[in-house]
Amino acid sequence: MDAWVNDFGQAQYQTWRSITVWQNPNNFAEVGWVTSGAMFSDQNAHPYKSRENNGTFQQITYPGVNITPLVDFHRFVVRDTDDDNYYSSSWDGNVLGGDWFVTVNASAAMSQVQSERACNSDSLGAKFQLLKYWDVGTNLNDWANKYNNVNYNNSPYQYCYISQTAFNVLQTC
Repeated sequence: MDAWVNDFGQAQYQTWRSITVWQNPNNFAEVGWVTSGAMFSDQNAHPYKSRENNGTFQQITYPGVNITPLVDFHRFVVRDTDDDNYYSSSWDGNVLGGDWFVTVNASAAMSQVQSERACNSDSLGAKFQLLKYWDVGTNLNDWANKYNNVNYNNSPYQYCYISQTAFNVLQTC
C-alpha cells in the first residue's frame, strides 16, 4: 500500500496514517507513519508499527528515522509471509525491526487503512493507492478483490473513490 505523507509544518500534535491486518479489536498488526509534537521533538513524519495480541497492545516508533520526501507517497507493508502468525513490517522496503507474533489468522483477516488524529490542525485528509493483499500463499491481489471498500461518509469526511485500488479521504471529493 502507498500512503501519502503530509507536511504539516508546525504545531502538529498527533497524526497517524496506517494499514492494518485486522482479525478483531484484540488482534491486529499495523504499520504506518506518525507526526507528533507530543511524542517527538520535531514535526517530521516517522514510521511506526503496532500490534494488539490477545488484548495486549505494543507499539514501536522510529524517532531517528525521518520519512522523506514529505508531500509524497511512500510504501508500507505488513505481512505474514508463511501464515504462521509472525508479521513483518516495512516502509519503502526498509524492514522495521524483527517479526512479531500476532494472533491473526491471515486467511480470515481483513485489511484496512486508517487516518487518525488527536488535533484539529490535521484535516484528516489522506490518500491511499496501490492497495494490495497477499492471499494465503504468495499471490498479490488487488484490494477490491479481497474486501469491498466500506463506502460510507462520516461527516465532514468523505470516501472519495479513485479506482479499485485507490481512494482518498477528503472533506470534499
